[in-house]
Amino acid sequence: MARHAYGHPYIRLRLVAASAVLVAGLAPLLPTPAVAEEAQETVVPAGLRSEYLGASFRASSTHSGHDSGGARGVFHTLEGHRGLVWTRYADGESVGVPAAPEGTSPMSTGTDVLAYKYSDGRVDFWDATDGTTRSLRIPAELGYLTSYDNLTIGFRNVTGDHGKATREVHLLTPGPDGTTADTQVSGGPAGLILGFATGADAEMPYFRASLDDQTGMAAVDRATGQVRGWSGGLPAGYRRLSLGGGHVVVSDLTKAEVLVFPRDLSGEPARITLAGVQDGLNATHGLAVVGDWLVNGVLTMTAQPITGGAAVSLLRSAKQGTVAAPGSTAVRIGTGADGWGIQRVTPAPDGGPPGVTQVKPLPKPPIEIQGLSLDQARLVGRDVGPLGLTTWGRTVAPTGTPTFGERTLFTSATWADACAATDVPCQQVQGTADGRTVWLTHDETTDRIRVAGPEADTAWERALLPPGGRITDVSGRYVLHTSPTRQDVYRIGDSAAPAVSRTPRPAALSGDTLWSTSTAPGTVTAYDLTARRTTETLTTDAGCAPTELQALGRYLYWTCDGRAGIYDRTARKSVPVPADEAKLGDGYVVTHDKRAGKLTLTTAAGDSRVIGALPDTGVSQRDVRWTVDEAGANAAYVDDRGQVHLVPSGVPQQPLRLLDPARNATYVDARSLGATPGRLTTLLLSKPSAGWRLTVRDAATGKTVDTRSGGAARGELTVGWHGDDPTRTGDVFLPNGRYDWTLSVTPADGTGAALTVKGFRTPAQGQPGPPRPHRRRRDRRPAHPQLLRLPDLPPGHRHRHVQRQDHRHRLAHHHHRRTLRRPERRPLQRRPRPSEQRGAPPLQAGLRRRPEAVDALHHPGHLRLDPARRADLAR
Repeated sequence: MARHAYGHPYIRLRLVAASAVLVAGLAPLLPTPAVAEEAQETVVPAGLRSEYLGASFRASSTHSGHDSGGARGVFHTLEGHRGLVWTRYADGESVGVPAAPEGTSPMSTGTDVLAYKYSDGRVDFWDATDGTTRSLRIPAELGYLTSYDNLTIGFRNVTGDHGKATREVHLLTPGPDGTTADTQVSGGPAGLILGFATGADAEMPYFRASLDDQTGMAAVDRATGQVRGWSGGLPAGYRRLSLGGGHVVVSDLTKAEVLVFPRDLSGEPARITLAGVQDGLNATHGLAVVGDWLVNGVLTMTAQPITGGAAVSLLRSAKQGTVAAPGSTAVRIGTGADGWGIQRVTPAPDGGPPGVTQVKPLPKPPIEIQGLSLDQARLVGRDVGPLGLTTWGRTVAPTGTPTFGERTLFTSATWADACAATDVPCQQVQGTADGRTVWLTHDETTDRIRVAGPEADTAWERALLPPGGRITDVSGRYVLHTSPTRQDVYRIGDSAAPAVSRTPRPAALSGDTLWSTSTAPGTVTAYDLTARRTTETLTTDAGCAPTELQALGRYLYWTCDGRAGIYDRTARKSVPVPADEAKLGDGYVVTHDKRAGKLTLTTAAGDSRVIGALPDTGVSQRDVRWTVDEAGANAAYVDDRGQVHLVPSGVPQQPLRLLDPARNATYVDARSLGATPGRLTTLLLSKPSAGWRLTVRDAATGKTVDTRSGGAARGELTVGWHGDDPTRTGDVFLPNGRYDWTLSVTPADGTGAALTVKGFRTPAQGQPGPPRPHRRRRDRRPAHPQLLRLPDLPPGHRHRHVQRQDHRHRLAHHHHRRTLRRPERRPLQRRPRPSEQRGAPPLQAGLRRRPEAVDALHHPGHLRLDPARRADLAR
C-alpha cells in the first residue's frame, strides 16, 4: 500500500575500505559476443576554417596593361606557398615562380611573362609557359618607362624644331644573342607628345598623349613604331584603359559612364552607362572587356552587352579586383557554379553572355591540428585558430569499428596560445582516464602543467616547475614531468608535494605504478605511488639499459642500443619492434618511420603492418599528429588534409582493472529516489565499461537488501546508493547500520572477467558490538557510530514515527540486556540537555514537553538524535 514520503530523511550507513579483485566466476555473467565483423578504419572529417584558402592576384584592375593574367595562366599568391605561383587554366596546377634576382621584383606584363629590371639597365623576361628567359639592355641615353611582354619602352626628352621640349619614345625588344632591337616611335598629328604607357596588346601599345593642350590617348604599331591613332581630347579623369574584343574602353574610376573606341581610336566613342552603377568611388574598379561585353563589379561580377541590352550576373560574390587577360578574357576570384575559387571569364562563341569556368578551387582549408590524444575512446584535438588553440573532443565507439560522435568544444580553460612549430613539449597533449586533457605551457624561467576538461570546473594546474621540461607520461591520476635537472610525479588535483621527486631517468606510469630503469642493464623496478613502496623488480631480455621506457599493464616498451621491443611481463619475453619513435598501446606499439614517412603497428605477437602515411616534419609528431589509445584498441593520425584516421589494432585488450584504488565513502546519506543518490564509490577504470551491478547485504545477517545496476562508463565511474528499501513503496529507507556491498563492472569489449570491487566490514575503534543502552562514553560520543537523522515530519506524524522507531529498538535492546553479562553495574549517568551543553539558561519551570519529546530524549536504546533535533523536540 502507498506510504507517505516525509521530507528528505537521511540514513548513514557505515561503509569501510574496499578491495578490487578479478572474479573469474563472474565471467558467465558477461554477454557472449556474436561473431563480429572485422573492425574497419574510419576517417574523421577535418574541421574547416571559416575563411577560404587565401589567394591574391599579383596585379589586378590596373587598367594600364599590367594585370597578372596571361593567355594560358595567371600569377598570384597562394596560402601555403612561398612567393608567387602561376596557375594554368587548363588543369589548375600551380607552379612556383622562381625567386626574383637580388635587387629586382617581378613586374606583371598582362601576359604569361614576368619582367625583371636591373639597376644596370638590363631587363629579363621570364616566360612561365616554358620557363625560358629573354633579355635586353636599355641604351644608356634612354630612360625607362615600363615593360610589357618582351617589350620595354624607353624615352628621352629632346628639343623640337621650334625649340619646344618634346619626348622621344623608343620600343625596345630582345634580339638574337642577347642584342636589343630599338624602334623609335614616329608619326601622328604634328605636335603630338607621348606620355606614359597605359596598356598594350600583342600588336599595339597605347599611350597617354597631348596635342594642342588637349589630353587623350594614342595607339602605336608595335612592329613599325608608327602612331596609328589619336583619340582626341578626353574628359578630365578619363585615363584608365581596358582592351578586348577589338574595343578600347576608357574610363574614370568615379564615373558610371565609359567611352568605347574602336581599336585604332578612330571616330567618336560610344558612351555607355554601366548597369547598377552610380557615380562614386570605385565605380569602374572591376571593369574589363570580354568579347562584346563589359564586366564590372566590386564584390560581385555582372556583364552587359556593349551593343545594349540587359545585364546578367556572372558571380554572386567576388573578391575585389579583376584581371584583364589576352584573348578578351578576364580572371576573378569569386563564387561560381562550383564554389569559391579562381574563375576564368571567356567570350561565348555565339556572342551571348560570357561563360565562367573555375580554374582552381579555393576551399575552406582544414584547421591545423596541434596536439592529438585518444584515451578511453575519447578523441581530443587542439586546433590552431586566430585567437590561439581551441580544444575539441569526439567520443569514439569503444569496441568494433571506431565510429565517432559529434564534435564538441572544450571549456575556455583549455584555450592556449599556439605553439611554435618546433616546440614539441608545448604541442603535445595527453588524455586522462576521467576525460580531461593534459598539456604543458612554459617560458624561459618555468614550466606549468595544465589540466582541463569539457566542463568549466575541471581545471587544475601545477606551476613553477623547472624549465625546459616535458610531460613524459600521464596515467591514472598521475602526471610525470621530466626536466633536465629533476623528475617529478604529481597527483592531478593535489597541491601537495610531488609523490616522487628525483634526478631524471627513463620512467613511465601505469595507473598508480611508476616504472623506472635500474642500474643493471635491462632491469626495471615498479614503485607503488599509493603504498609508497617498491613492489616489483624484474630483468627484461633487453640486455642494455633502456633510454626510453613505456608501461601499460602487463606490457613494457623499451629501447636502447638501436633496438626496441615489447616486454610481456606474463610471458616474460620481448618481441622486437622497429627502433623508431614509438607509443605503446594495449598489446601493440605504433612506430613512426620518419625516413619513409610511414606509421607501423606491431603487435605483442610480432605481427606488423603499415597503417598510414605521415611525412617527417623534422620534429617529433607523437601526441601532436599521431597517438594511440592506451585504454582502447585504436591508433589515430592526421593526414595531409587534416582528417583524423582511426585505425583498429585488432589486438584483444587486457582484462578490466583499476588504475587507482577505489575511493569509497565512509557513509551514505539516504535520499529520496527522485534525488541524486549519495556517492558510494568512485572507480578509475583501465578501459570503457558496458555496465555495472551493485549488491548490498546486511552485514549482520548476510541477507541481500538491495541491488542496483547502471550503464556504460569511460574511465571514471561513480556509483551512488539511495539507501531505499526496495521491498516497500515510496521513500522508505533501510535501518541505520552496517552493510556490505559488492560492485561488479562489465568491460565494454567483453574481453576478460568483470571487475569486482567490495566494501566489507572492519573493526573501528575496537570490535563493534551491540551498544549498551544505559551507558555513555566519557567523551560523550555515542558508543554506536551510526546516527539516524529524523526527518522534519508534519506535526500529526511525529508521535507515530517516534513510537514506531522506539518499539523496534526497545525489543532489540531488551534481548541484548538479557544476554549481556556485566561484572558490575554502574549508576546511570544523565546526559546533559542541549541547553546545558551550550551554556544556555535552564528550561523554565512549568514548561510542558510534548510526549514524543520525552520519549525521544530518554529512550534507553542505541538510537541517538543529533543535538539540533533534540533541541527542537525539547521545545
